[in-house]
Amino acid sequence: AGCSPRGDGDVWERRAVCEAAANEVPRRWRTRSHPKKGTGKEVYAWEQTVDDVNVYVRAPGRCRAKELDVELRKDGIRLALRGNTPYLDHRWSEPIRTSESCWTLEDGVITLALAKRERGKTWKRLLVGQEEFDPVQENEERKRLMLERFQKENPGFDFSGAELTGCCPDASQFMGGVASGT
Repeated sequence: AGCSPRGDGDVWERRAVCEAAANEVPRRWRTRSHPKKGTGKEVYAWEQTVDDVNVYVRAPGRCRAKELDVELRKDGIRLALRGNTPYLDHRWSEPIRTSESCWTLEDGVITLALAKRERGKTWKRLLVGQEEFDPVQENEERKRLMLERFQKENPGFDFSGAELTGCCPDASQFMGGVASGT
């Protein structure tokens, strides 16, 4: 087993190694972690800002970047060890700007830095078919993104102690949306 693009060893065995490695995603990312259905193993974790979505996937074994096949499309992702069945092959829940998105491999973690196509929009889930945030979680995420937006648009003010109450609109729609220069 291991991370070999040459095709030696069993494909399913290498995929199991990938899944086992993904279960070791650092705890600081677990606020929005997503276990693989039926296994309870964590496949990836993600977070979002007004402008971006960041996804963290533990790389299998001691892979090098050139051994990975990562395709970031405006509507989805394909992530595999070269020459093997994809580990992730899914559609994003919202489109991205591929020209401003990238991926890196550092310290055994594949980081996908995705530029949201619609700045300020709250993603309710990362991938199509995933369970969405419940209404309370979604509203809390909208509040967090709205405060981030306010801080970007008003750098002279401190919003660190601010609280929004009630139902919060999406930052992409509130008062004309997010300005392109912020």
